[in-house]
Amino acid sequence: MAGEKQPQNALIINAGEGRQDAVSLGHDIHMSRCVSNLYRVLTTQGDVLINTGISFNAVENHRRLSAVSANPIAKIIFTQSHEDHIGGWHSFTAPAVETITQANFAHVRGYWGGLNPVMARRSRHLWSRDQTKTVLRQPDPVITTTFIDSHEFVLGGRQFELYSVRGARRSTRSSSGCRRSVLSLPEI
Repeated sequence: MAGEKQPQNALIINAGEGRQDAVSLGHDIHMSRCVSNLYRVLTTQGDVLINTGISFNAVENHRRLSAVSANPIAKIIFTQSHEDHIGGWHSFTAPAVETITQANFAHVRGYWGGLNPVMARRSRHLWSRDQTKTVLRQPDPVITTTFIDSHEFVLGGRQFELYSVRGARRSTRSSSGCRRSVLSLPEI
């Protein structure tokens, strides 16, 4: 697409292409640009990873975020259950890592998995011009902690607060009970 203006969706999903550094957002928070961005929050007792990106960028996302901290990842938080949020989990997890998400995670994964034959065709039509890499479906992450409405923890003196929020879809034909998580860092 040399010389051709890219549509907005292409600019967004391709912002993390190639070798690049993580972006410091201040307050010891670093972002790796990806189809859906992922974040590493540094603490003195291990770091917290918010989402893990999509599978085809997993190695590069791991390299970027490992460059900002030698601390181990202590916790991984998923804000959604889509592949672009969870696909890199296998690159970041380890036996002692706690993986946290909203309690409907498995239900929502199953719901969208059942729709995959139809949704994959639709997505290919929508995104094929802008994103040509194959999304390699990984085994689902092993979730160690779930919550219904909220979950709080302190790590390395930093307080993390997770809240469940209703997803954007409200149609009776969609998974209207879908929940997503938002994260609050009260000291910021």
